Amino acid sequence: MAMTLQNKDADGDRFWLPHRQDLAPKKGAKSLNVGIIGAGIAGLTAAIAMSQSGHDVEIFERSEFKSEMGAAISCPPNSFRILKFYGIDVASARGVVNPIQAVYYDSKEPGTKDYVDFSGYRSKYQAPWAFFHRVDLHNELRRLAVQPPDGDRKPSKLRLSSSVKDVQLDGIIVFQDGRTIKKDLVIAADGIRSAFLSQVVGHDVYPEHYMSMIRFLIPSHEFLSLPEARCHFESGMTSLNIVKGGNKSIVFYPCREGTLLNVGVLTPPEVCKSADGDDLPLTQDLIDNATEDFHSVYNGLYRLKDTFGQWKLFRRAPLSILAKGKIVLIGDAAHPMPPLRAQGAAAAIEDAAALGVLFSDLESANEVPDRLEAFNKLRVRRVGGTQVLSSLHEWDPLKLPQEHTKYFDGKVPYTHQEIDDWFYDYNLITKALEVLQECQISKEPN
Repeated sequence: MAMTLQNKDADGDRFWLPHRQDLAPKKGAKSLNVGIIGAGIAGLTAAIAMSQSGHDVEIFERSEFKSEMGAAISCPPNSFRILKFYGIDVASARGVVNPIQAVYYDSKEPGTKDYVDFSGYRSKYQAPWAFFHRVDLHNELRRLAVQPPDGDRKPSKLRLSSSVKDVQLDGIIVFQDGRTIKKDLVIAADGIRSAFLSQVVGHDVYPEHYMSMIRFLIPSHEFLSLPEARCHFESGMTSLNIVKGGNKSIVFYPCREGTLLNVGVLTPPEVCKSADGDDLPLTQDLIDNATEDFHSVYNGLYRLKDTFGQWKLFRRAPLSILAKGKIVLIGDAAHPMPPLRAQGAAAAIEDAAALGVLFSDLESANEVPDRLEAFNKLRVRRVGGTQVLSSLHEWDPLKLPQEHTKYFDGKVPYTHQEIDDWFYDYNLITKALEVLQECQISKEPN
């Protein structure tokens, strides 16, 4: 039997967590051969969680990891709590931890419009908010996955330049070069364009191009050298800044120990398309068009950039199933969403931890279907609600379609505080232990 809530502290603390080693396999537990497709944040976190539970993990990544990926990433309390549980070294990941506030500015007037105080998050949710450079966080997760501390867990095997062509419901993985391998469990963490989505849901599902983002990084000291920029970080590099202008916005916040500033310009998709609907190349004219509604005080952001990147941001209707046969979808493969609530990576980290807990102390590989059904039970409604909340610029619960209320168990959050609590109060590991305990009890003989 796996460690259950019988070990829980008597005070009923809603943020209680077991010791990480409590999830280690007990004598006689079955170790699965697990294949993970994709070595992004979702795949690497899943590797850490599954190896912590005693499984043999092999990660297949199509790229060679020769270049840095992406810009910065937000890590809210619900996911930071999980990363700390699995041993992430925040210093090694060079995070900016516990920013003091989110500040909202008017696009026409640089003065403060509104703010949200972050300073109490650590005490209220027993975990802070944090900002990471995506590459720094990825490197730390990769280290924990393939080179865990001695005796902490099994190291995962990372196979680069391993492109997967097909995955079958019985766990057979087919590679582009014709090789095949069979796994007891296959975790599809291959992103929004997952090639294996239809295997699980039974049909093709297409995402909607919801927003576009122009993103870049600049050295913080260069931005702070601009007289008009200093008002944004009067208390140091410790705030998330959001400038709203109609259906466009600029978001900028520090990462890499405050030495870099991550900047994202969010626009409707048509801003980045021609009259014929074709994608426009990323030129200075496009940047000027995307930012023309903003006060000149923000021009310094664009002057200091080295290179721009352009991303399409997608949303997709929530799925009714995330696992079938021996395949489970996690991360963007399961639930793509815009970054409006900073929950994309957070939900992926929750997925990974859920698998780690639910697959602790198996007696037989024959239990895989039951554990995957438990994963569906735990995650479908949670990620559905996360997608719904993350896909609207302005939240109006009175306009929520009736079919979406099921994701909130009849308690639809109305206020910003209720939304924060819905996201950050959620203790995934404890919730997963509750579902695991129900699963185990149902298997016990009468």
